[in-house]
Amino acid sequence: MHEAARSRAFAAWLENARGAAKPQRPEQELLAEHYLMQAVLAAMEEEARQLLGHRPLRPEFWKGVAEFIGNFSHRVHRLKEEQILFPALEAWGLLEPEACQRLQADHEELKQLTWLLCDAVHHGDWAQAFRVVAVYLGRMRAHLEGEEAGLLSPGLAGVGAEGIDPLAARFARLEAETLGERGRLPYVEIMRSLCLEAGIAPPAGTVARA
Repeated sequence: MHEAARSRAFAAWLENARGAAKPQRPEQELLAEHYLMQAVLAAMEEEARQLLGHRPLRPEFWKGVAEFIGNFSHRVHRLKEEQILFPALEAWGLLEPEACQRLQADHEELKQLTWLLCDAVHHGDWAQAFRVVAVYLGRMRAHLEGEEAGLLSPGLAGVGAEGIDPLAARFARLEAETLGERGRLPYVEIMRSLCLEAGIAPPAGTVARA
């Protein structure tokens, strides 16, 4: 999917995070979260490149990565897909059971890689951290691209308001339950901090939380 489409979706998602409360279709919401996650992947890639050049392992950077992946990617984004999106697509005949199982398996593999990365950081093992990150980056990017091509577009494009509105409401409830009053902005700030720490520019429009 074109980068401009992700950026537009993220801009609307960010407005909602700041209180605009403008309706956003579920596929646009997930696409925006992909954009946020891709920025974290870019920061991880640059930090790993520095590791390869024998920069000391910086536990605080990787703890930020683990917090983002564990508490946002897995507890929010992944659950929106596994508990809400995938079952809806199957019910509407837009996702075959076998394809759903493959996506679930991808999620499980990515979760296991996250735990391996956390363990490497905990033990200060930069070589293992680099190896895990190298695998994680490839798997995660392929997974996100596959979802965008097969699920988010054109998956939900033909679904009308009678299907979309309840789906969006369930997304909102899940997010409220998992993020609580803190909302989305802390994870935007984690992403921004990781980019700056790694020495790359964060996405336009993201600012430090007041």
